[in-house]
Amino acid sequence: FGIACEACHGPGETHVKKYQQVLSRYSALASLDDEHQISHPDDIKPGTQSQICGQCHGISLPASVETMHEVFWDGFDYRPGDDLMDEDSDRILVQKQLKHPMIDESLRRDPGYLKSYFWADGMVRVSGREYNGLVMSPCHTHQDESRGVMQCMSCHELHPDGDDAYLDECQGMEGNDACLQCHDELRSDDALAAHTFHPIGSTGSECYNCHMPHTTYGLFKGIRSHTVSSPSVTESSLLQRPNACNLCHLDKTLDWTAEHLEERYGMASPPLTTEQRSLAASTLWSIQGDAGLRAIVAWHMGWGPAIETSGADWMPPFLGLLMTDDYDAVRYIAYHSLLANEKFKNYQFDYLNSEQITSAQEDVVATWDAAAQPANPQVMIDSAGSFNYGKMLRLLSGRDNRDVLLNE
Repeated sequence: FGIACEACHGPGETHVKKYQQVLSRYSALASLDDEHQISHPDDIKPGTQSQICGQCHGISLPASVETMHEVFWDGFDYRPGDDLMDEDSDRILVQKQLKHPMIDESLRRDPGYLKSYFWADGMVRVSGREYNGLVMSPCHTHQDESRGVMQCMSCHELHPDGDDAYLDECQGMEGNDACLQCHDELRSDDALAAHTFHPIGSTGSECYNCHMPHTTYGLFKGIRSHTVSSPSVTESSLLQRPNACNLCHLDKTLDWTAEHLEERYGMASPPLTTEQRSLAASTLWSIQGDAGLRAIVAWHMGWGPAIETSGADWMPPFLGLLMTDDYDAVRYIAYHSLLANEKFKNYQFDYLNSEQITSAQEDVVATWDAAAQPANPQVMIDSAGSFNYGKMLRLLSGRDNRDVLLNE
């Protein structure tokens, strides 16, 4: 994959020759000579520093058909410190240059090319492409010289110290400190609570749960988008991308979210369908969403903060349905989320066994007791304690069954 010293620090021959000399090594240790003869991220301007990561963690194409063979044979010509976006670069960043002839060529070869990487609004939906997420973030693109510019190394440390440091590439940045580096006005508990409308220390008071939710798919799980954005109902109702509020409040409707966002932040709501007003958004996504969306919802039904917020006892019928999915990954994720439910912690299911797949929902429901659940029409449990399977089947007829290829 090219993950080696020179991938981030550029050609190192001069550096190696210099430090083969004992005096040069001791001079560097004594800080008498800090000219290392290699590229160092700290010496690169903020606008291009993150491109060191973006050369791999980005979705790019050769800049022309003519250079395609050369690029595929010898690799791109980018070296740390170069500008990945320069007009003379031999590659284009897909997201930034959608009108480029090479995008047209890719779409000619594969009409679903863009859908394999992006949500409808251009937000990345597959893992390993975090740079494309970063370049959509206002924290990275703003022109306010009085504020810092968010880049990969604002949160990620590539050479951390400590015996177990290699396991923790986000040292000290797993909480709100990552954002409070720049948004110092929210550092006090009172200011943070007034901004988030959630208790201090709760899941909802953590910046990235609202502004960088797990809307990216990869490695059988949801991954943070790496695009800083604010939750809105529009993104879910019109673009079919899940919003942060309903990924935590899995038992709530889009209408509920719209009401709270308008009341608290003055965000106008788009028109909603009858189902979007009456049924929990997660139930609609699990039944009618495309395979990528179904995978993300299935993972969130096993995500600790969402279970703590929404409860898990109503979820088995929906996870049972997802365990019959056409996609192996969706079945695998749904099963492991089901295991998070206390009643199913010892449940056995082979997501590749066709007989078990066929009977999965029926078997799960046989173990689950609808009558023991409180009435909640938003998750299809009526006042008599019965689950509305007829409604689930009717909604299932409207599922987005297009083929989905998410290129991780």
